[in-house]
Amino acid sequence: EHVGWYWQPYEAGHAIWMTPYYNQNTDSMIISFVIPLYFENEFVGIVGMDYDYTILTSRTHSIKVFEHGFAHLELDGTVIHSGDDHVDGDHIHDDESYFRASDELANGMTLVLFASRDDIMQIRLDIASKIILTVVPLALAFTLIVLLIVKRIVKPLKMLTDASKKLSNEDFDVKIEHSNTYEIQQLSSAFENMLVKLQEHKRLQHLLTYRDPLTGLRNTASYKAWIVDFNKKIESEGISFGVVVLDLNLLKKTNDTYGHDTGNKLIKTAARIISDSFKRSPVFRIGGDEFVVILQDRDLEEREQLFESFASTCASAFVDTNDAMIPISIAKGFSMFDPDTDTQFSDVFIRADGDMYKNKHGMKLDKV
Repeated sequence: EHVGWYWQPYEAGHAIWMTPYYNQNTDSMIISFVIPLYFENEFVGIVGMDYDYTILTSRTHSIKVFEHGFAHLELDGTVIHSGDDHVDGDHIHDDESYFRASDELANGMTLVLFASRDDIMQIRLDIASKIILTVVPLALAFTLIVLLIVKRIVKPLKMLTDASKKLSNEDFDVKIEHSNTYEIQQLSSAFENMLVKLQEHKRLQHLLTYRDPLTGLRNTASYKAWIVDFNKKIESEGISFGVVVLDLNLLKKTNDTYGHDTGNKLIKTAARIISDSFKRSPVFRIGGDEFVVILQDRDLEEREQLFESFASTCASAFVDTNDAMIPISIAKGFSMFDPDTDTQFSDVFIRADGDMYKNKHGMKLDKV
């Protein structure tokens, strides 16, 4: 019980990150990731890795938020390392001249970013200046056109002006009505072409922002947006949903043995099976070999049939290489939202993730 890296994961029963501690053997601060090992449900030992704690501190110190911002690490509300040379080790920066944003790390620490309000204001001023330089010439151009055109074409011009205002507010739900007057007809056609290009540009931007380029599935950014929306619904109107956490096995072995091209084929094949199995539900790729599915409505009610079909498909699926047939092996965990105990989306995800790891430990994975 005096050897933390052995006793703590043994008591926890699962992989854990330990808090940073001083190692006398290496005369350095380290942080350890340790996993209990079981054989036929019997505890047999511990495996883990020790990391030089400066890996975290040096990266934290190197983070710069705009021009004057910085980052630091917190543990249980206490600063354990700061990227700001002027911040004391036990002082949490709450100066009103900074915006603060934070995110919990897997090792139990919190990464906190500080952005200077002066930097933010300068960015806003720069954006406002660019908007003014763009909008003012456009407004002047439309004013000259209105002054030069006869009264009988004022109405179609007004329609175009209203459409331009919508576009300036990124509202692309615009309908262009054509006029019998040649000049206005040409202007309407040019405006319509511009609208089509803007709509296509917006669609491409959305794909680049919220789609995983390798699999075409929703990516981490899209997943975080869904979590925010779900948490709002949990607080206000209530919601019924379940979370499926999936983890692709054998990816590292495939990459090491056959290369990353084959590994990418393994990922894309797994993604296609998952999306086909849960085609009515949103599917996210949130890591290299991690996927999340959110079940609602019909898919939630019929989940057992979907799980059976998914398992059957995986059992017969392979990636064919010149040297071997690599099986599609995917660990799965599921949890359903409980309105009596769950207060946010992460409560459901944590249970599903734990269920997935239980499933993964119980799977007999063949070598690639």
